[in-house]
Amino acid sequence: MLKEIKKLMHNAIRDTEFEHNAYFAGGCVRDELLGRQTNDIDITVELPDGGIRLAQLLYEQGLTSKPVIYKQFGTALIIWIDYKIELVMTRRESYRAKSRKPDVAFGTLQEDVMRRDFTLNSLLMRISDGEILDLCGMGIADLNAKIIRATSEAEVMFKEDPLRIMRAVRFATTLGFSIDKSTLCVLKKIVPELKHISKERIAEEFIKIIYCSEFLQGLRLLKTTGILPVILPKLRIPSQLLSQNSDNTQYHLESTNLISKLTLIFWRHADPTPFLKMLKLSGKEIQSINRITDICKTIRYLQKDRLELSLVQTRRIAFWYRDVLEDIVKTFPLTCMFLNPETARFEKDNELCIKLSNEASLLDMKRFSLTGEDLMRTFCSENGSWVGEMLMQAREYWFEHPDAGREELLQALKSRYQKR
Repeated sequence: MLKEIKKLMHNAIRDTEFEHNAYFAGGCVRDELLGRQTNDIDITVELPDGGIRLAQLLYEQGLTSKPVIYKQFGTALIIWIDYKIELVMTRRESYRAKSRKPDVAFGTLQEDVMRRDFTLNSLLMRISDGEILDLCGMGIADLNAKIIRATSEAEVMFKEDPLRIMRAVRFATTLGFSIDKSTLCVLKKIVPELKHISKERIAEEFIKIIYCSEFLQGLRLLKTTGILPVILPKLRIPSQLLSQNSDNTQYHLESTNLISKLTLIFWRHADPTPFLKMLKLSGKEIQSINRITDICKTIRYLQKDRLELSLVQTRRIAFWYRDVLEDIVKTFPLTCMFLNPETARFEKDNELCIKLSNEASLLDMKRFSLTGEDLMRTFCSENGSWVGEMLMQAREYWFEHPDAGREELLQALKSRYQKR
């Protein structure tokens, strides 16, 4: 993982002041030791303005993109090959009340390590020889024990930046780790401080949690810690969803996409739009989730009295919802978890979704060939609301007879018109 970039980086800084003062830091070291892929790399340099100066050196050597420099924080951002690399001098930080942005000053390597949030993110790898440094004394042990623990005093760490509360849950969810009891106890106490964090940053962390394959564990943590009522007031997650576990492979929830997961999370709400807006989703995403929710609930309603949808109903859904049909197919079978256990019908719902996909392909291939101009020319009349109404009637006929062409559709409308 880091071997390629470490070799290239070492060659670039050999015989310079950076050779024995530059370290990979934080998440990239953690992921390297866990065998996880990462494209985001942090480098810390134990020299004043070391991160900025090293970034400029690499650029001057023609190895990287031009650095984006944040002088206030002593950091620089570069792109090297496929890696996004942030370089920073070792530093100490101090926080002003109600501000996540620290005042920074050059500090020792030890000070830099102890300012980091969790022990698993405090590990260093010296670029020159690859040696792992565990200056907080607990990083390796916690990584092996799969524990998330505050690097320094937990209450101070969380109060300095309450977003770390969300990060703790995200790391626990992403890595499958547990949060140290004392750290968790403090976290719960500090949860109200999240109200001082911007909705954008909280939404970003929440969505990252939902992206995880084990997102249900993340939701449970958000609920049991009291975080959910603070970040998404009045949210009611279905108990049937939270009760699912990794042993129940029927629904394959870990492999579904973000849209499907959010549809399930907000299933109990008639209109999830306010929550989706709080999560800063795009208008297109919000519209998709609302449409998918509506059609899934409509199908459930249609199934109330009969277990199977008619062929026309199936084609109607396949046609009118073709732009979100892929997500409907992924989501609808999962919603049977909200039924009573004795009426659960996951396999049958899967069969229906296969049928929906097949009928959508059929309708795409056959194509509805009638236009408003055809109607006005045939019935010798000007444009008006009647055109749309008759096109709807023609489509209903077409759903029953998808092979019908323009002439057959017009003849069907003429027959219906003459009977009236």
